[in-house]
Amino acid sequence: MLTWPAWVATAVVLVASLLGLQTYASLGIGAGLAWHAFSYAVVSVGIVVPIVAAVGFGDRMAGDARSGYLALALMRVPPRTLLLARLACMAGGAAVAVLLGLLPALVLSFALYPATNIPFGTALSVYAAPDWVVTGSNLGTLVLASAAWAVFMAMGVGSLVWNPRWLIGGSILGYLIATVTLPSVVNPMVRVDLASYVPAVGALWTDAVWWVVWGALGAVVGMSLWMRRRQILAG
Repeated sequence: MLTWPAWVATAVVLVASLLGLQTYASLGIGAGLAWHAFSYAVVSVGIVVPIVAAVGFGDRMAGDARSGYLALALMRVPPRTLLLARLACMAGGAAVAVLLGLLPALVLSFALYPATNIPFGTALSVYAAPDWVVTGSNLGTLVLASAAWAVFMAMGVGSLVWNPRWLIGGSILGYLIATVTLPSVVNPMVRVDLASYVPAVGALWTDAVWWVVWGALGAVVGMSLWMRRRQILAG
């Protein structure tokens, strides 16, 4: 599932998460907050999600079309089935890349800051949820974000732009435009850090729902564009 660009993306996640832990260590809070320490790693990764998705999976569909792989695959399966399979592969691959990259940070968090019952002291304390629930929500939202963004770029942007450099640049530009133009209430782009804010509306899982909507939109629009370009799929 993970090609060499995806492994590069995993390495980016690893570096970002370790930098997040270093930031936590510099605060000098001390032991007893393993989940809180790990939340810093998760937040740091959230900043690079669009880059991770672009490097690891943004060129997957366009690259397969350029190489002729899609044309060969279409001899065996219908176009819709092929696109659904590629969509699932990219979404799952992005999620795996993020989780693998964060695993060392999780292990280090518990090794350096053994967990106790000390609760979060941030805005999310209003939810009266255990630390592992708060951090798990943060991590789940980040995984959904990486999967949704990979699908949006590869299926949407990738159907219009084939040059890898333009594809990655255009994808990140789209992220920046969405961050600026979308209202904050429906914009999960600007609210990746679940450890330091209360969602604008709804419960703790609000942003996860918006990322599902964003990923579904990218999948539907992207598949429609690829289906309209069967001559591209055919080589």
